[in-house]
Amino acid sequence: MFLSSIKNNLSSIKNKRAAILIKKEISSIFNRKLIYSPHRIFIIITQVILNSDFSLAKIFISFFPKKNQYSLIKKINKKSKFYKKILFQNLRFHFKKMPNISFYIDDSLEYIDKINKALLGKEENPLQENKIKQII
Repeated sequence: MFLSSIKNNLSSIKNKRAAILIKKEISSIFNRKLIYSPHRIFIIITQVILNSDFSLAKIFISFFPKKNQYSLIKKINKKSKFYKKILFQNLRFHFKKMPNISFYIDDSLEYIDKINKALLGKEENPLQENKIKQII
């Protein structure tokens, strides 16, 4: 019983470390790419979630400005194999097999802003809108 809890704890630590590595590397890839981009868009990698067997990495992105975020996320997802290849080249000593990656829009900051405005009485309560989103 004690050994199984230690094993689970170690696997979750390994999972978190791998997610942090992927987050740092994908952030640097986007930063290098945006230097040469004519568009003035900030891309922020907010979270990386790896499943337990390291076969899938969900990467949550926040854009500023949010003008074309849905078209941008489609373009990024179309190039996910390209990003996976670059990730593997840069992190090949850390992973036996690079997980498949998929990108999602992270709108948690807007949701937090709505809740803050509702608490201050400036907006309706977002919890009563029946638009609660699950991120997973």
